[in-house]
Amino acid sequence: MSKERATIFNNLPKPALIGVMLVSLVGVFLMQGKLNEERGKLSPTHLEPLQDAPPMLALVTQSIAGFRGIITSYLWLRSNAMQQKKNYPEQMQLAEWITQLQPQVPNGWANRSWNMAYNISRNYEDPETRWKYIHDAVKLLRDQGIKYNPQEPLVYDELCRLFQHKMGHNMDSHHRYYKFRWMQAMEGVLWDSPTAGHLAGGVPDFESLINPDENNKKLMERAKRLRQEYGLDPREMQAVHKKYGLARDHTGEVIRDKDGKTINCLDWRMAETHSLYWANLGLKRCSLTPGREKRLHVLEKKVYVSMMYGFQRGRLNVPSATMKNMGVRINYHFGKDMNAFSEYSSGFISAPNLDSGGAV
Repeated sequence: MSKERATIFNNLPKPALIGVMLVSLVGVFLMQGKLNEERGKLSPTHLEPLQDAPPMLALVTQSIAGFRGIITSYLWLRSNAMQQKKNYPEQMQLAEWITQLQPQVPNGWANRSWNMAYNISRNYEDPETRWKYIHDAVKLLRDQGIKYNPQEPLVYDELCRLFQHKMGHNMDSHHRYYKFRWMQAMEGVLWDSPTAGHLAGGVPDFESLINPDENNKKLMERAKRLRQEYGLDPREMQAVHKKYGLARDHTGEVIRDKDGKTINCLDWRMAETHSLYWANLGLKRCSLTPGREKRLHVLEKKVYVSMMYGFQRGRLNVPSATMKNMGVRINYHFGKDMNAFSEYSSGFISAPNLDSGGAV
């Protein structure tokens, strides 16, 4: 009987076989929704279908259905092999396919961002190209990784690492350039000008960003860019600043200066402050995620380490006018005149922020 069946199928014309295959795929596609619903009832670890995903990503994840795990396992093996061989271009392409097939697996996003910021960027000597890869790694986690994994601490942890270590620390020979570029980006969105940011001590007017004046088109545009381009919620920023950004005495009371104004100890132009922001947001969103207790402890550590780094090097010690001039020299002369970068590197100075000693 089996031989007879095999003979029948072997004798079928190719169009008929293609038709059988298409009918089978349609059947799988129609049944996938019901299977997802039943699996969700029986398994607490089942991942629901993607919401608000790009059409191509949604089509791929739904069409291959049960084959997704097999294909992704092969891609992971291949990706690990390319990682060992330091073949990063092919590894990055494989990693992109992995995140497309399994966007709700946070390790895929963490792996891609790590290679972009720490491995691929090192292949280039000029700081602008390195900065591009580091900034792209930040955007990858912030705009896509968190979108598909809003309650996974690992994604927030990796994003904090980029701000805290890659930008904030001094382990990269171009770390001052990264700090400067991030400072430029924040000055362009949190204040009207670099001078305004300097006069404000790096503390934006949160209320104006939360409820911008509709008649102020520039302010409306900045508030929109803050949310859409940088993923920052001014309400969350204000909450973080109230919790960690005000100097306090040993009793927890807010310290005020002789004019009665609060003493701020967070500078929102600095990378360490943004590491603190994402760690705090991750703790808030992931606190009810089951089985993630160890990862939550890692995020708590990120909060404390960010505050420690803020104490050690959290005060910007360069006038805004000097920064602006250095920026002009870099934009027009870097790459042609290496002395311009030397002037910039020696001029960007951060100092200990002693006011933050009682902020926690």
